Amino acid sequence: MKILHVIEKIEKAAGTTTFCVRVAEELASLGHEVAILVRQINPECDAVPRNGVQVIKYDVGDGLPFEPDIVHFHGIWPPWQHRVQRMMEKKVYTVVLSPHGMLAPWAMAHKRWKKLIPWFAYQKGDVKRSKCIFTTAEKETEWVRNLGFKSPIVEIPLGTDCSGVLATHNAPLKYLCFIGRIYPVKGLDLLLKAWEIVKKQILDWHLVLVGPDQAGYMGELEKLAQSLGLSVRHGNIDGADTADVTFTGALYGDDKNNVLLNSRGLLLPSYTENFGGVVVDALAVGVPVFASTATPWGILNKRGCGDQFELTPESLSKVLYDFISKADDERQEMGRRGHELVLEKYTWDAIGRDMAKAYEGVLKKIKKF
Repeated sequence: MKILHVIEKIEKAAGTTTFCVRVAEELASLGHEVAILVRQINPECDAVPRNGVQVIKYDVGDGLPFEPDIVHFHGIWPPWQHRVQRMMEKKVYTVVLSPHGMLAPWAMAHKRWKKLIPWFAYQKGDVKRSKCIFTTAEKETEWVRNLGFKSPIVEIPLGTDCSGVLATHNAPLKYLCFIGRIYPVKGLDLLLKAWEIVKKQILDWHLVLVGPDQAGYMGELEKLAQSLGLSVRHGNIDGADTADVTFTGALYGDDKNNVLLNSRGLLLPSYTENFGGVVVDALAVGVPVFASTATPWGILNKRGCGDQFELTPESLSKVLYDFISKADDERQEMGRRGHELVLEKYTWDAIGRDMAKAYEGVLKKIKKF
């Protein structure tokens, strides 16, 4: 197959970019001809596709290096993507879409007044005309159906790499971490309120928040922490035992992996989340995960590699206290079960094969008509 992925920007440490690039790489490794069409590339981005995947900076109307069998759009809203989709449809190419959580109720309501005009002007129609919609979990499928879209849906999760290096759970510094954008949707206000409850009972554990500040939200969280009586510092994990909460800022590559490998657990307290790629990254290295019930991670409890909690400080603090109270070998066993889960369901090579089968199914169905 000739496969074209379309994404407005290739950005550093962005889940949508990671999914697009890694799926493209896996498809190319299976022998398909693959390219990624973009409007811009972040000059700091380290997500350079391998396996012969072309990256094409594109102005609408330019020629393409080949005629694709299928065109896969990632994300919604950018007018540039709308113009590209209309052009592809005029050429009668088969168009499919991954909304990447952007059709979630919280996402649709956030800055709603800015989205109303583009939604009715073009975005609703673009989603409706997609021949197939790719979601990452059952919860995201539900969001799509609740908006009235009838296109076929295929659920394919995000993946991760399994290096075989596992966390030891016995590093001298005892901390739990969050990794992601420092932004309201991530539920970090809830996390700080729960941590204040935990710290009244457990003094020698700490909280590390890793990620880039968006819209100045880190400053709001720092004020909240201080109002709760939590001490705050900024810096790397060296010295994190000197404060209740440490903000590291954005970390990438080995620096981010080092935080995970030395963490006792990963927290995902999001108010909404279509998947949460950092979850599989943590499970892959044997780190248990604790996620809110607003995320699609009920499997954590079923497989004994973490737990879920309601969106209240009391529910989250109970889950954390129960985990902290476990023996080291119990936490190690939870991590082992998470690693096995990733090997079973969430490796990139398996996801690449599933994506290729899904494309073939879409094309076969269209060919019948």
